Amino acid sequence: MASLSSTPSGIKREASPCIKDEGGQSSKLSRQKSIQQPESSSSRADSIYTWLQELPTNSMAPMANSQIRTIGKKREFAGNQEDGPEAAQKRKISVTTFAKPLTPPVSDPSHPTATTPTESTSKTSSNRCGKPNYRAEQLKHHGVWVDPQGLKLPAEVLQFVRRITRKQRDSAGPSSEEWLESREILSEFQACNESDVQESLLYETLLFPSHRNYKGKDREILIWKGTDVKFNATSVPRKPNKPALVAPKPDRFYGYTPAPFESTQSATQKSLLPVMERYELAHYAKPSTSICLWPFLIIEFKSLSGNTLAAENQNAGTGAASVNSLQTLFRLAYPGQARPVTDSLIFSCVVNPGGAGVWIHWRMSNSDPVEEGSPPFFSAQVEFYSFRDEEHLKAFRACLLNIMDWALGEHLTIIKDALIAFEDLDAAAPNSISRQEKEGEEEDEKEKEKENGIETNSVKS
Repeated sequence: MASLSSTPSGIKREASPCIKDEGGQSSKLSRQKSIQQPESSSSRADSIYTWLQELPTNSMAPMANSQIRTIGKKREFAGNQEDGPEAAQKRKISVTTFAKPLTPPVSDPSHPTATTPTESTSKTSSNRCGKPNYRAEQLKHHGVWVDPQGLKLPAEVLQFVRRITRKQRDSAGPSSEEWLESREILSEFQACNESDVQESLLYETLLFPSHRNYKGKDREILIWKGTDVKFNATSVPRKPNKPALVAPKPDRFYGYTPAPFESTQSATQKSLLPVMERYELAHYAKPSTSICLWPFLIIEFKSLSGNTLAAENQNAGTGAASVNSLQTLFRLAYPGQARPVTDSLIFSCVVNPGGAGVWIHWRMSNSDPVEEGSPPFFSAQVEFYSFRDEEHLKAFRACLLNIMDWALGEHLTIIKDALIAFEDLDAAAPNSISRQEKEGEEEDEKEKEKENGIETNSVKS
């Protein structure tokens, strides 16, 4: 399995402290806000695929800080020696029905839960999650339990997780000089705000793997990442008589591209994308406007002065939603059958310049969570890494790479098997219909209701 390679030697880095403008705002954030414009769902999807097809010449979304843009580009493409039009063509992934968002973008005012993706919206959600009573009165009411000490974590689940997170890697990894560079960057950003911390950790250090280093046999990208994208509320656990949980909007999440589910991956595999377009699965397989499918790793960033309680609570809600999505697939694919807890397990991280906690999210049963007496969703911290220790930095990076390997290995196989089982079961059903057909029927019903209303009014008159 490919891993994040080290940055080519000879790269010089200049200090990039958080520079404040005259109004006290971060100049980097100010410039970012000025270039953000709402996009339609079609233009957003088109831009995603244009972006993919132009790799590596158009390697990153625009960033205000030119140094971050330059170093980030070198980090993201470290180890990828191919370049030019032919290499870019190899990196393309198929344009499928998943190119268009299944749910309206968060900036669409017609969407019932629409909000404009601004920094203030994100802060509002974080503030609500950071309230002392949110964990006890909100999360727990909806069946989401936060277990920081792992007291409810079954021994076999912890053993399964440690087999992934602590697996020894064969590659040597970055050099001591490169790790020293990353530690200097972490020192520079100790007092910066959350947005600057997120950018520095993602694009200037060696900690986070590049999704573009994970490719299929035809060099198509297999893993994708989403950033600050709001999830739909379909899979978020909810019970009556309490306000709904904060809608998931993780700082960063990793999932699959459509490529692993295409027929090109195996001589015996047919495309599984139409199965995920089924009405019963569409919003679970693809929970946001990002092209990410079945998210398996969620990350929240905080500054050193930030509220890590809020980040843990945010991840608890997002993790529960992701676990529920997988368990919905299993309920449809294997009716009445229990599944191993580890089949629907999800990872998350809470990260600041001082360190990172790695959490898991799981549930003891794949029963419908709205049923009375159904078991809750759990989240527990299983690892912690101090960024003041070089060995901990190396271990955290190795942990993330191991999670990527697991996601493209046994976890992907479990999802594919369930999709095939659901397709076989669905094909045998007498009234099997697709998501588009179901939505078409609903539109027809609405039209009939309108016509009947008009006829009734005309008779009365």
